[in-house]
Amino acid sequence: APLGGALSTFFMMPLAEFLGGDDKLLGYRWAMAIMATVAVVMFWICFANTRERIKAPATHNNYLAELRDLLRNDQWRIVAVLVLTNIGFGVIRLGAMMYFVTYYLGSASYFMWMLGAHILGKAAGSALAKRLTQNVSKVQMFGYCSVLAGVLSIALFFAPKSVLILVPMTFIVSTLYQATTTLMWVMMADVADYGEWKQGKRMDGVIFSTF
Repeated sequence: APLGGALSTFFMMPLAEFLGGDDKLLGYRWAMAIMATVAVVMFWICFANTRERIKAPATHNNYLAELRDLLRNDQWRIVAVLVLTNIGFGVIRLGAMMYFVTYYLGSASYFMWMLGAHILGKAAGSALAKRLTQNVSKVQMFGYCSVLAGVLSIALFFAPKSVLILVPMTFIVSTLYQATTTLMWVMMADVADYGEWKQGKRMDGVIFSTF
């Protein structure tokens, strides 16, 4: 996923300039249309080549009862708050990036470098997450990475208007952010284990779908 994001990022602006020329609106519109079409085709190819090797037995569950059991799982409630906070941090940061480079750095052309650093940082964070928790618990490392990412994000506000400084900082923050995201998905599995131990019921599908 990070590789696909990196490719689309690096090709977006050149493709928009090629298709639209001086008309940026037209260029981005056609560039997005082409990328969306390619994405849909690839999704269909993936879907067509996916096979269910093992058929799970049909079950008839009471969804309201499962929802009540889910809400009684105190670890699910804690992780749900972490998920909302984590996603909010990522969405706000990424959504503000174009405005940041356009109005603070003074040129939209830097967006490709900032977004590229963000995506490559996410790839690095995913790769490092397991190693980071070899000697430290997942919860502790989640906290360390979250606090450090927050501190560095605040530091970006005071950093000089230099791409040579801001791009590496963006890479580091994105690495920390993705490490927390990866650990968060692992903790969801722990929530399922906890629910089975505490309530005697395994609800992996319900737990993961709520996140």
